Amino acid sequence: MAIGGGFLLVGAGFGALMVTATAVVVRHAPPESAGVAGGLQQTAMNVGPALGVAAATTLMPLGTGPALLLLAAVAALGAPLAVRMPRPARPARDGTPSVRNDEDSKVEREP
Repeated sequence: MAIGGGFLLVGAGFGALMVTATAVVVRHAPPESAGVAGGLQQTAMNVGPALGVAAATTLMPLGTGPALLLLAAVAALGAPLAVRMPRPARPARDGTPSVRNDEDSKVEREP
């Protein structure tokens, strides 16, 4: 039961993180680079867990307890970086093109 509850919390947290991270990354990118920014963000979100599984597998000969404590310590090092992440942007009201308000722009662009 405890394991199922843990997986439920991880799944809910990961879902919230993916949506927020994608919105922040794409919103801060220029409109012509939004696809590339989103793709790089998705790549990072896929490579990170793969590296985590590889690290856990490499550390398992130490024993489950020490390996999990070491991985938790490494994950805790990411907390200061997470706090420094940019906050979600507000919609531009000055006519500046962005991914969010680009459809409403009356400015004609060159192809």
